[in-house]
Amino acid sequence: MRLGLDFGVSATVIAASVPGRDTVTLEFLHISRAFPASPGRPVHTVPSLVEYQGGKPVRFGGEVLRGGNAGAPSTARWLRRSLCDRSPVQVPAGDGRMVRTEDAVSDLLLPLLSQACREYPGAGLTIALPPEAPDGYGELLQRVARSAGILSCSLVSEHDAALAGYGYSPAAGEPVVFLTFSETDIAVDVLARYPPSGTGAGGGSGLRVLAQATGPVSCRAIDSWIGQDLLRKFRLPESDPRAVRLMPQILYEAARLREHLPADGEREVRLTDTVSTKNFAALCTTRDLARVLADHEVIPALEECISRALSAVRMRGGDPGRVRSVFLLGAGCALPAVQEAVRSRFP
Repeated sequence: MRLGLDFGVSATVIAASVPGRDTVTLEFLHISRAFPASPGRPVHTVPSLVEYQGGKPVRFGGEVLRGGNAGAPSTARWLRRSLCDRSPVQVPAGDGRMVRTEDAVSDLLLPLLSQACREYPGAGLTIALPPEAPDGYGELLQRVARSAGILSCSLVSEHDAALAGYGYSPAAGEPVVFLTFSETDIAVDVLARYPPSGTGAGGGSGLRVLAQATGPVSCRAIDSWIGQDLLRKFRLPESDPRAVRLMPQILYEAARLREHLPADGEREVRLTDTVSTKNFAALCTTRDLARVLADHEVIPALEECISRALSAVRMRGGDPGRVRSVFLLGAGCALPAVQEAVRSRFP
């Protein structure tokens, strides 16, 4: 019996693997969101957000999003990025208290891991580490896990975790593409596994980076464009005070449209401005989503990012034609247009 923790830049997932059963992601009441990753089996994700008031954490994850305070100064966000960048920025929590990133990470993960420990007593925990994790990153998460009552912790790189999760073992030297379409950007990493070559920085039997490329398109940008489209459907200019007041809710609904339209086909959005009591409604379809992606050239940006990564492989003497597997990571890869573009590039 094993638990797995993926502490992401924008969302956190905890999964449980029990022998003889399907692996499942854990749901946290009012805090997690159900992402429609496959028919009948959503992935439960917890937005990596902690809202503070009166010097204490008061709301977490989805509660913060629904309350419209994801961007408030008193909300800790981008926690993993701050840890990896060793950012000294602290969050004003009220009552004169400032919260460090390390404490905010503990405030977010401790109740989640405590619930996981109660549901799966005695289970060990595997923690996925991002490639850019600095010294002390894994130790911090292990300390939080032990505080939650988990007795056994191990660390694995995110790329190795993806390979193991999908049961794929690439041949020595075979280039493998990891395409991550996240809240903040598009990243294409081409890696290969080589046999041990001695000690030192180049030794070991792990994955080695052959090439990397990033692009500016992100899930957050797409949500902003969907939000602008909703305003047009509502016939509200962005400068309208009602639009300004509704914007946090609009962005929340925009993310839900991006996530659910590919499966549902259409969804109606209804919002009420509490000041004017004016109601706004709009029907959104997959055609609207496709238009937004086309208007902002999302797929060309993705294709350009892939091309730059593969060109870098060639420049270093590698052969992109040996690519046999592409791993799609991040919420943006759930978009059918993204999957179609990748299939057309890697038949």
